[in-house]
Amino acid sequence: MSNAKSMIETVSNIFNAADAKLAGMANKDRIQLKEMAQSIANDLRLDPKDVLGFVTYFARNTDAGYVSRGKNGGLIKGSRPAKNAAKPAASVDSSDDDSSDDDSSDDE
Repeated sequence: MSNAKSMIETVSNIFNAADAKLAGMANKDRIQLKEMAQSIANDLRLDPKDVLGFVTYFARNTDAGYVSRGKNGGLIKGSRPAKNAAKPAASVDSSDDDSSDDDSSDDE
């Protein structure tokens, strides 16, 4: 069990370091997850490949920031901005109702 305790301590150190880095950022600042993992790995003297999965997990599950994809993506400190209001549904115009059966009668 001593190996499991050591692993739990290492993961705890990774999460604490990620939390400290996020807390040190200004609101709306962003950092790429790979850059954050590299920085944490250097601080803790670990392999960045081993740290990246835990940093990704932390980023996706923290309340202090959110993950954004794309060219300017990464971990962004703060809360996710609200989406724009959805466009109202097109109203159904009942004045164009063709209820007359002029051309559709079958007289056979």
